[in-house]
Amino acid sequence: MKRVIVALDLLLETIGKVVSLSVLVIAAVILTEIVSRMFFRVSLPWAADVASWLMCALIMLGGPWTLSQGKFVRVDALYTHFTPAAKIWTDTIVTTLLMLILCYVLIRYGYTFAERAFLSGERPASASWNAPVWVFKALVPAGASLMVLGWLQYLLKEWTAYLSPTDIDRGDTGEMQIHG
Repeated sequence: MKRVIVALDLLLETIGKVVSLSVLVIAAVILTEIVSRMFFRVSLPWAADVASWLMCALIMLGGPWTLSQGKFVRVDALYTHFTPAAKIWTDTIVTTLLMLILCYVLIRYGYTFAERAFLSGERPASASWNAPVWVFKALVPAGASLMVLGWLQYLLKEWTAYLSPTDIDRGDTGEMQIHG
C-alpha cells in the first residue's frame, strides 16, 4: 500500500511542480503583451490564447496534485463537526461518488471535445498563428484522469492514517494532519 501511495505521490507531485512553472510563463506572456501594446502599439494575436491555454494546463494538471494533498476547498459547515470516522466514510462514499461523476463527464465529453478539434484540424479563431488547439483541449480528459489518481492517493493516505495512526507522516510541522 505504501508503495502505491509513494508512486502516486511522486507522479502527481512531479507533474504539479513542473506545471506550476507555467505561472511564470503566463506572467511573461502577459507582460510581453502589455509592453508590445504600450511601446509599439501592436497587439500580439497569440498572447491571449497562450495565457489561457497555460492557465488550463495549470488547473487541469496541477489540480490533481493539490487534490492528492488534501488542499482542496470543501464546505466545512457540517464536515468539521464530524468524527474522524464519519469524515473518512463521507469522503470515501459521498465525495468519491461526486468526484467520479465529475471526472466521468470531464473525460467523456473532454475527449470528444479534443477529438473533434483534432479531426477538424481546428486552429485558434482569435489569432493568426497556426497552433493545434486539440493539444490544449486534450488537457481536460488528461487532467480529469489525473484527478481520479489524485483522489485515490488522497483516500489511500487518509485510510492509512486512520487505520494506523502511528504510521502518519507528520510533515514539516510535526503535527498530525488528517483530512487536509
